[in-house]
Amino acid sequence: MMIRNLRKGRCTMQVTKNILLVLLVMVFATAAWADQATPLPVVVNGESVAQVGWYLHENVTNTDPAGDNYGRLRIYPLEDSGKHGLDFAMPYQIFYCNPDSYNNGACQWTQAEVDARVLNYLDEANAAGIKLLIDLKDFDIIKNNLPELTRRVNLVKNHPAVMGYYLADEPGMQTGCPTASQLIAAYNTIKAADPDHPVYGVATPAVSDPGTYNYLPAFDVFYRDIYPITNTLSGNDLAANYTALIKKDVDFIESATSGNAKDQNYSILRQAFDREAHNGKIYPTALQYRYLVYAPISVGATGDVPTFMFSGYSFEDNAPSDTYREDIVYPTLDEYLRIRHLILQGSNGLTATSNAGDVNFIAGEDLDKVTYVFCGSSSDAILIAVNNTNGPLSNVDFHLTGLDSAITKAYIVGEDRTLDFIYGTFVDSFDEGYQVKIYRFRDWDWDNVPMDCVAAKEKGYTLSADLNGDCYVNLADFAIMATDWLVDCSQVPFDVTCGGDAPWFN
Repeated sequence: MMIRNLRKGRCTMQVTKNILLVLLVMVFATAAWADQATPLPVVVNGESVAQVGWYLHENVTNTDPAGDNYGRLRIYPLEDSGKHGLDFAMPYQIFYCNPDSYNNGACQWTQAEVDARVLNYLDEANAAGIKLLIDLKDFDIIKNNLPELTRRVNLVKNHPAVMGYYLADEPGMQTGCPTASQLIAAYNTIKAADPDHPVYGVATPAVSDPGTYNYLPAFDVFYRDIYPITNTLSGNDLAANYTALIKKDVDFIESATSGNAKDQNYSILRQAFDREAHNGKIYPTALQYRYLVYAPISVGATGDVPTFMFSGYSFEDNAPSDTYREDIVYPTLDEYLRIRHLILQGSNGLTATSNAGDVNFIAGEDLDKVTYVFCGSSSDAILIAVNNTNGPLSNVDFHLTGLDSAITKAYIVGEDRTLDFIYGTFVDSFDEGYQVKIYRFRDWDWDNVPMDCVAAKEKGYTLSADLNGDCYVNLADFAIMATDWLVDCSQVPFDVTCGGDAPWFN
């Protein structure tokens, strides 16, 4: 049940050294190029998916409606997601306040009240255009209380805001976790009640680890949660403790057979964990967060991009600040959403090589200085290149094939500059460690293409429904329309909505 057409939607990716050596001999002879191989897209119900959203460490039902956290929960992620076009959210412990759950009967609400609050939150998510990943993990699974699991699935399965079910968080790692057989039984129970929505799970150990491998049959989509951002981060720790581990997972999945391991829908849970007292975990910087998003893609892990925001429990209010979300998280997620369609297209005959590859800079790790993916079509493509070192890299060569001959420039996304693209080759440098470069290839007059919203409006590119003038049509514009709904300026000409302090007929 774990096979999900993992070869669909191919991009070109870096390959192992053994395969690389063969390619060097067969294709490039003495040239010092690194080649690429195929990633592992997440495929659900026969379609490649790349969803973007919040994985929120907060519960819905055990929160005081009059408190800050309750209000925060309606910001994270409903309002923010609608503003930025994100797809989903996973509110941790959505059924937390269950009389037969963590509180041992100490819940202040009845089961009917808990259910009503869950459905209300689903309604709010649906109104905001957001899907929810329903958290079903709790002690009911350990007790083999499968009828309760069925009841919860039946409660929400027909709601349009349901994306899927979250069944396990790091199983096997903590006291009181369900066994593999218990989780598999729970998975079968969920699918019997609702075969149409996927089941998700998270583990920290590698896919090849028996403690993870034994649980894989309980998930349709497997998240690997790796938390490399700490207050002791130094040197090449980030690449060694993050990208190298993900590459090992990808290599293991690619090489697995039906008699050895289960092919798995595999994705990465990006860290945003401000919990200094919890093993020194801290939020990443803007550069680090961009690396956390694109480095897994550069070594073969595609699919959805969930962001784990530890926002505290019901008695805490340490949710991520507005500044952190707006300055660090959303710029990268907005950027990813603009190029996601190209990643999902796969390679379509595009190939890329680089002379920065095949250099082991981390002792004991098979990881190149630069890892990269080349996706899209011959007329519109992107190359995502990631510097895995902790310092600058100069004169990095890339050689691309499969693009239209009319394309003569590479536009660097986020840097507002272009490079000449001659005979399929261009050279660029990484200014700092862990920097990500995204090159866009298209037959455009880049000198006259507006690079931001201000320039777009100056050139006359506007949308009639963009009411707030930010070059996006989203729920923020809908909110303005809702505020102005049925205002009649002929009856209230001095209303500020109608233009200020002058009558409309002037």
